[in-house]
Amino acid sequence: MCLGGGARGGDQQCVDLGQFSVVAYGARLLRTRDELRAHFGPTGAGPELDRRAAGIVIHETAGPEVIVAEFEYRGTVVDTGKSFALPGIFVLRVRDGEIVSSRDYFDHVTAARVRGRLDALVDAVRARAVDD
Repeated sequence: MCLGGGARGGDQQCVDLGQFSVVAYGARLLRTRDELRAHFGPTGAGPELDRRAAGIVIHETAGPEVIVAEFEYRGTVVDTGKSFALPGIFVLRVRDGEIVSSRDYFDHVTAARVRGRLDALVDAVRARAVDD
């Protein structure tokens, strides 16, 4: 989950590495680093994305372990060549040079559109509205 690394992504929207939790529409909690690696690894589902983090801006906070990183993934959908920009913010807690927790926030609509899952997102939002 490096900001500068390229990745073929899963549907993560909020990740807490300390507790290994992912919170998104329909996502399950991730409790171990192995579960986290498996979640973000290639699944064969959805389109292959070629993406890189760009425009990274780091904001220091009053907390000595906490930073906020603004960036966007810029890339293309490999099969179509269609380009995209997906803005994101990570709120990271770093201790002894290691990320111990991270809350990741993305533009869900753009993420779903890029992956061809906009209808699934809309259905999930509607289902959640009915449950509330």
